[in-house]
Amino acid sequence: QHVPAPQTFPCRVVARETVAASTTVSGAVDSVLVDVGTAVTDGQVMAGIGTAARASPALAVTGSVSTAQIAGSRSEAAELQAAVGRLRVKTTAAKAAFDKQDLLNRAGVTPRLVFENARAERDRLAGELASAEEASRLADNALAKLEDLRREQERQELALRRGVAAAAQQLAIAEVHAPVAGMVVERNIA
Repeated sequence: QHVPAPQTFPCRVVARETVAASTTVSGAVDSVLVDVGTAVTDGQVMAGIGTAARASPALAVTGSVSTAQIAGSRSEAAELQAAVGRLRVKTTAAKAAFDKQDLLNRAGVTPRLVFENARAERDRLAGELASAEEASRLADNALAKLEDLRREQERQELALRRGVAAAAQQLAIAEVHAPVAGMVVERNIA
């Protein structure tokens, strides 16, 4: 049998058209799967880029505020506001009764004890109203703080989710694909 001997001829391959293969992902080149002279098909994986060196973002989420806490605080604030409204009506009525008793007392028509009781009732209700208004103001402030904390918590959770999604995308191994079919004529890896 006759076996033909392989023959080699020195030659130089010159590209008719040069197309660069690149990717938008940055990172360290993990693997190069082609060398100069390798024939590639359109879309063939030529290299892998790893971005594992990047740290994933971590956000510290501040204290957790539940919807039940906000609902309870809102309910308490509403009850205190209603109590303030009722006390204002009572205080206005007590003031009117005191003013009437004051006029009658000056005229000498009403006994002094009735006048003093009307003044004591007016002063007692005014004190209760001031205390209730302060409690209502504090409850409104507490509710506002809880709502602000809740909004901040939601903002941080959204930022954390976005950061984790971006990190997951960056941590994935990126691939450089051949943009067209042909032969690798140069490796310029950066």
